[in-house]
Amino acid sequence: MHGNWLDKDRFLHLLDNPWYKLLAELQSYISVETYRYWDSQSLKTLHLPITTNAVSSPMGLGSDSLPVKIDLFGIETYLADSMQFMLEYGCRFFDSGSYYVMPSFRGENATKRHLCQFYVSAHLSSALSYNRSLAAHSTALGR
Repeated sequence: MHGNWLDKDRFLHLLDNPWYKLLAELQSYISVETYRYWDSQSLKTLHLPITTNAVSSPMGLGSDSLPVKIDLFGIETYLADSMQFMLEYGCRFFDSGSYYVMPSFRGENATKRHLCQFYVSAHLSSALSYNRSLAAHSTALGR
């Protein structure tokens, strides 16, 4: 039973499943090409913390997203849903701009149209044109 989360040996079953191996290969490919793309745009990357002592991105009107609170060694902290504030340091350090590829955590239930945990590739300058170009770069590589 590869999909049974109650199976204590589920992680061993995943190692024998070619679908999960393909998924890992695809994740690696997307990560490497994302970094290559941002590097080709002369942007610098930062490794940013995934925890914060403050809510990192307040929820907007109509949003059901809540901060994800955890206890980390007896200290109340939050999993960040945006590293934007730390990314601003990168943009001040590097004149050419900065980006990150990090997980995002939101305290809400996942739906068919909305995830509560996902990875973000983000930067703070000309976001729309860069993201269109990144999408074109990624899809062209698969041809």
